[in-house]
Amino acid sequence: MPAEPDREARRAFIDGPDGYASERQWYSKRASELKSRAQRSDIAIIVAGAFVAALPAAGGPQWMVFIVSALGIAIIVLKGTARVLRDGEVWPEYRLASEMMKREARFYVNVAGAYDTDDETARKRYVLATEAIIAGEQAKFFQGLAEDDKTEGTAKTAKSGSPATEPDDPKKKGLQ
Repeated sequence: MPAEPDREARRAFIDGPDGYASERQWYSKRASELKSRAQRSDIAIIVAGAFVAALPAAGGPQWMVFIVSALGIAIIVLKGTARVLRDGEVWPEYRLASEMMKREARFYVNVAGAYDTDDETARKRYVLATEAIIAGEQAKFFQGLAEDDKTEGTAKTAKSGSPATEPDDPKKKGLQ
């Protein structure tokens, strides 16, 4: 009969430097920070948008036009910044990675599922599973960056006068 896995040793491992404790903590903290920042930005955009809609209807002095313009500029800046920083897109991925790592840690410590085996095999499985979670999250992150680069490349091509933007030019169509 195999020896009962040592749960205390497993707990010590996952809480130690080789057990991904700092990674779990970083993903959890970063997800919370990005979610909070994305929500604050969204609320500011909503409030500014409401004022842009309401202020002109209220009438008033000429300087109100400048306030409405400033609010419109603020909305554009906030929306553009949100697009560049991608907080609203990234935080759910970080939260998912964090929760998946926590789940693997609980299974490992509680000798459940794939970790219901000897300590050495369980440790290897835990490391592989955790590395796979991190690699999967990083792949999604870099895929998002590549999509942003692709979108920027398309925009640059459109600005440079591609055939798609100037269909009426006979030289571009090959007609002379």
